[in-house]
Amino acid sequence: MIPNSTPPTPAPMPANVSGLFQSVQNQQQQASNYLNKGRLITFNYSRWIHDPYPLLILTDVIPNVRIRGINLHYLTFPFVKTMLQTGCTSPQFSYQNVKGNPYIVGAFRSYKWQAIRQVRYLDCQFILAVMATVRSFDPSQVQAIRRAVQEQIQQYSQPNVTQLQGQNVQNQNMGPQNMGPEIPTQ
Repeated sequence: MIPNSTPPTPAPMPANVSGLFQSVQNQQQQASNYLNKGRLITFNYSRWIHDPYPLLILTDVIPNVRIRGINLHYLTFPFVKTMLQTGCTSPQFSYQNVKGNPYIVGAFRSYKWQAIRQVRYLDCQFILAVMATVRSFDPSQVQAIRRAVQEQIQQYSQPNVTQLQGQNVQNQNMGPQNMGPEIPTQ
């Protein structure tokens, strides 16, 4: 317990907070000015089936109708990295860039404008920098790890004779008092 402790006083509120919170309608109208091809966005989608918070590289924007793009949640790490490198912040990015790859086409989605809430823009360069720091294993490292794990498994699953003899001697030295409950015999 800290003597004479008082809770900290909250910081004073900014003089003009009226612009901090806006209705969803105003956000959607303003969002149409900032949603461009190649932009990386995330949002809350109220008509979701599999993904309530898509992470999308935009390919098409039809204000007040829909947006379309590649949902990165449906791709694996290497494909996400490639998509961010090639499509992010590119005003020429479109479905035509990916239509030749069926795996990426499987991540192509369309979202109705009225169901989109809380749009946030993400910095592609920052995300790529973070992804570059993720350690990947060299194939030879993976093989060395596998061999070490296999050796450890074999060591414990196939004990040698001296280990078995040592366990047998230990069990004999334990005596009946430490062996657990006695099972009656007939």
